[in-house]
Amino acid sequence: MSVEPWRLSYVLAFTAFFCQPAIGGLAETADSMFGTTLAPLVGVLSVYIPLAMYLLSRESKATRHRVWIFVAVFVGFSILTLLSTTAHPEYSSVMFDADWSGSLYETLFNPLLPMLGLLLIVVAPSPNQVKRGIVASAYLTFAAEIFRFIGAQLNGYWEITDSAGRLYKTTYNMGFGYSVLFCVVVFFFLAFQKKWVALHTLLGVAGTAMVAIAGSRAPLVAIGLAIVVFSIYFWRSFSPLTRAFTSISILTTVAVTIVLGGPAPLIAWIVRRLGDVGIESRSLTALADGGFTDPNGRDSISDISSELISSGGLLGHGFYGDRFHIRPYFRWGYPHNILDEFQIVFGAALGLLLLMALVVFVMLGLRLGRNNGYGELVILAVPLTFQLTVSSSYLILIWFWALMGLAYLAVTTEGEPQISRPVGAGTSSSAPLLPSSHADFK
Repeated sequence: MSVEPWRLSYVLAFTAFFCQPAIGGLAETADSMFGTTLAPLVGVLSVYIPLAMYLLSRESKATRHRVWIFVAVFVGFSILTLLSTTAHPEYSSVMFDADWSGSLYETLFNPLLPMLGLLLIVVAPSPNQVKRGIVASAYLTFAAEIFRFIGAQLNGYWEITDSAGRLYKTTYNMGFGYSVLFCVVVFFFLAFQKKWVALHTLLGVAGTAMVAIAGSRAPLVAIGLAIVVFSIYFWRSFSPLTRAFTSISILTTVAVTIVLGGPAPLIAWIVRRLGDVGIESRSLTALADGGFTDPNGRDSISDISSELISSGGLLGHGFYGDRFHIRPYFRWGYPHNILDEFQIVFGAALGLLLLMALVVFVMLGLRLGRNNGYGELVILAVPLTFQLTVSSSYLILIWFWALMGLAYLAVTTEGEPQISRPVGAGTSSSAPLLPSSHADFK
């Protein structure tokens, strides 16, 4: 079976972008071995060379015009930058601070800006190619994170560089947790789609365990929400036996939890067993101690955000207004909540309306995507944006932009579905994860 070069180029560009942490880590390792400084260049070329090959190919004519969507969004944010610096000249000190990881040099004016996720989605030749890119990215990322996890466990700590450039040692790694979260969500999604169910369930459980041991709390919540979302979406495709087994499992888990007096005793037992082999888990310890929902500083951020929303007036504080005002207290600068972020920047009313419009847009994409194959990919991407309610920022989260692109394609693309969907959603056909014929690449 041969694969057309232009389709392969797209998948390579997609995978290279969504696997940048792994590629960057390998390139930095090579730099340290050979005394070079090529890691940034390698990262850029690994995405743009195959992307250019795809866009310049004759076969991409049907989708390359969608580049204007990315250009329009990029220009829109550039105009926001101009307006904000005109109205608030003091913001320039934050926007263009080359020594700060949250500056525009990282979020907007960067060859590998997170918004590039939007471009790679909207120029996709088909939903099948997007799915192949996502699956390949998940497997490669998981492999890289397993090595990082093993290394950290052998060392007994993680080495973390904070936003101020300081290196310190800790028992958990927030970035690791979110990176593995992506893999776990993809694996469980494939299991719900009945693609190598045993393998992907095992990988999903293993990834969840890695997050519980070495990640932060939010990814664990996101994994739970992803399972709930997938269960609801795919429920009608389950066989009666699977439905019965799932229902009994849930009821049994709830009953056992009640008998034990809550989950804390069982979790405490797990924490003790992990401690016996020298493994510490910050998240599980917090669960056992009842401190899983402790704010850990987020209340302070929320208080600052509330004051900024109140003082923002009708039009808010402008683009990067949140960063300028929050950075003196918390170096990362953003509110750790997308609603607060929108309302600080665009004003309380307009910010809320904009966010509601995006939610409606995604829901519309989910509904209309049942007819073209993109609906399932929207469902896959939604759990990967849950962290915007407790962490991160839409300016730096690749999956926010990917979700916007998927929703756009779901709304605007016509045609028969090319990816399996739940029975009752319009078809009972099932497209294989790996191509079995030339037609599967279309």
